[in-house]
Amino acid sequence: MTDCPIFSTYMAASRIDMEIDALVEDFESQISSGKDKRFSVRDGEWHEADDSNFAGYRYATRRSMMIIRGLGRRKMRSLSLHFDLVRDVPGGSVWPHAREALLVVAYASEHGDWWEPDSLCVASAGRLEDEETWEKWCAGASVENKFLVWSDTGAKSDFSKVDVSDQDWLFAVPLRLFNDSNAIKNMLVNPVCSLLLREHPETALRGSQPVQWNVASS
Repeated sequence: MTDCPIFSTYMAASRIDMEIDALVEDFESQISSGKDKRFSVRDGEWHEADDSNFAGYRYATRRSMMIIRGLGRRKMRSLSLHFDLVRDVPGGSVWPHAREALLVVAYASEHGDWWEPDSLCVASAGRLEDEETWEKWCAGASVENKFLVWSDTGAKSDFSKVDVSDQDWLFAVPLRLFNDSNAIKNMLVNPVCSLLLREHPETALRGSQPVQWNVASS
């Protein structure tokens, strides 16, 4: 029997697609079934890459519309799960995660806002590809540069011990680490819930394994 590398590659790609769907379904289910019922996901929407180099394989982004319940009120906010699957890696790239598929988690704190997929694409240098967007994110690099908070002014601040529940924030985790439901809980569900419940980022990310952004390249 012929072992065709093209056939095998496309079979592997289709399995990755199914695994991503399962990861998102598990995440949204866990968020919505928490004991305190503070969070739920009303619906979600997928956006896929249209790229001349990698086409739809470059990324897939899930926009999860989260319902956050507070004291006598509730608000709806957008959480983007950006699966950054492949990128150009020129020779000499030294960022440890340059050749890793990443899950970028980005929260939009204003009603009706959300992060466009193109603005979340990761460069092999360890930063986001869009320079203007990156300047605003890296100004709020905290927790050993593993957690980013959006800064409209670009003024540098340390948010490691600050309540960021009403601010835009972002972190990323190597996708290969999400190998079961417990990993999804520890590295995705718990950090997201903790941040929205006003935990400091340094505490909220303790059970996760976020990548360290290359802020020095800015």
